[in-house]
Amino acid sequence: MAIKICLYCGKEFETCYGKQKFCQYSCFVISKTTFIEKTCPLSQTIFSLPTSRVWDFFSVKCLKIPYKTFPDKTKLPLIKNCIECKREFIYHPRVTYNFCSSKCQKKNKLRNITKKCLICGKTFHPNTRKDRQTCSQECRYKLVSKTRSKQYKYKCITCGKIFDLHPKQHRKTCSDKCLTQWKKTYSLKQYETKICVICNKSFILNAKVRPDKQTCSPKCWRILANQQRKKGQYYSCAFCGTLVYRTDSRKKGTIFCNRYCAIRYKGLTMPEKIVKQYLEKNAIPFNSQVSIGRFIVDYTIPPNLVIEVQGTYWHADKRRYNRKQLGKRQQEAVSKDKRKILYLTEKGYYVFLVWELDIKSDIKKAMSTIINKFYELNNPQLLLF
Repeated sequence: MAIKICLYCGKEFETCYGKQKFCQYSCFVISKTTFIEKTCPLSQTIFSLPTSRVWDFFSVKCLKIPYKTFPDKTKLPLIKNCIECKREFIYHPRVTYNFCSSKCQKKNKLRNITKKCLICGKTFHPNTRKDRQTCSQECRYKLVSKTRSKQYKYKCITCGKIFDLHPKQHRKTCSDKCLTQWKKTYSLKQYETKICVICNKSFILNAKVRPDKQTCSPKCWRILANQQRKKGQYYSCAFCGTLVYRTDSRKKGTIFCNRYCAIRYKGLTMPEKIVKQYLEKNAIPFNSQVSIGRFIVDYTIPPNLVIEVQGTYWHADKRRYNRKQLGKRQQEAVSKDKRKILYLTEKGYYVFLVWELDIKSDIKKAMSTIINKFYELNNPQLLLF
């Protein structure tokens, strides 16, 4: 911490920054602003103001005095009477105001509107609300009583009496006694008595809400659910052969342990089929779709050769795609290929990458190195040079 002196106020202050020159932000702002000295025309006191502000008086009291006493009328603010409330208010000569506030302005707008009262038929000005429909409170009470008196006649369900009811109300009986009688007679038809499947107790059931209910309480329902739970079996994956637990409801068609196995089971791609046909023609033993550790390989040739057929788009061939401008799936595939090659080389396998462009152009050039390596390991006399 270093001790410094403020350039504006001259106070000492501690800082950990070497470039700080002011003790406060206010001192920094005031040092950059330029002030002008002015004299009030009324009190004749000298005061300083920044150049950004336009003000000619020392205090607010000076403004309340009428402007006629000052010689320069154009520069000073003016006083005017409001059209609505007739109060005096101050305004600048550049701006023309006729009202002291927004409330007076709204009142004046509403006075220009004329309406007819719905009851007495007189014309009136809605001073406060546009939705006003009456001229006075007496007419308003009469209008409310009329709307409330709009009642319709209904027949009681139990006793058959006719009673008045407002349209917003929803009742079917004339009194509470009729309502209780209706509940006893008519509403009991909805309910039924059943016996619980587990504890053999009788319980009341609402046939409209849950007609298929079989238990009296949630405890009995849990016991019944555990008893009726569907039991499953272990099935083997159609592609890799791992065991998978499935219930009878979920067993539909072929079963797979993973989405990857389902995709690979559907069939080989076109470049993979071409490589397979080439190996079969040359009578080279191979195994397709072999799992080595946590990875699955396209083809394996004994004793320790691995062939990976890679497409131009999904594996991002350098001849077509820039490695710095790849999509998310392409980046994931490239990173996975790197991890797979490192894992297989550590295990002692020879990994060969065969690209789709090389397969379509000339397979012999693409597969010549693989076949030579096979004969070198098994029969070195039959090398293809």
